[in-house]
Amino acid sequence: MKIFSDDSAKAKIEDIHINVETLVLDLSSEDSDIREKARHTLSRMGEGAIPELRNYIHSEHHIQRWEVAKTLGEIGSPAVIPLLMEILEDPFSSIRWLAAEGLVRVGAPAIRPILEALIENPDSVLLRNGAHHVFKELVKNEQAARLQPLLTALDAPGPAAQVPVLADDLLRTVYTG
Repeated sequence: MKIFSDDSAKAKIEDIHINVETLVLDLSSEDSDIREKARHTLSRMGEGAIPELRNYIHSEHHIQRWEVAKTLGEIGSPAVIPLLMEILEDPFSSIRWLAAEGLVRVGAPAIRPILEALIENPDSVLLRNGAHHVFKELVKNEQAARLQPLLTALDAPGPAAQVPVLADDLLRTVYTG
């Protein structure tokens, strides 16, 4: 038994898309109550909101980027990892912090992508700082005790020459795909 006609189903899908887009635009509102309601609604939508949120991770409005990062972190599924990894390079430290917190919330599935990023881009201070935050929290929560040597290298002053070596070793021995 068919409940909706094809045209009716397409219209419902378009309504949902427009609703998600409107909610994401509300994340840049000057009214904090509107932003909070939009963020909570988008978070409850889960992975369905990710495609529209992706369009705003580089918004010119830092408040909207902050809200997008917070929303992605609240969604907390592995599907948000690539976006949160990208947000770790945001110019605003509060937004980078939210991205790192989101990766902590995702937990163990975020470890491998972070290790890969440290190998590919070991000179990024912002990435290293974000990785440090995530790994420190995961080690503290006993989710990833094997990361301690890498965490120590990320703590060290000066160039992080050991970071990609340790990350590669962890990928080959512990976090094999």
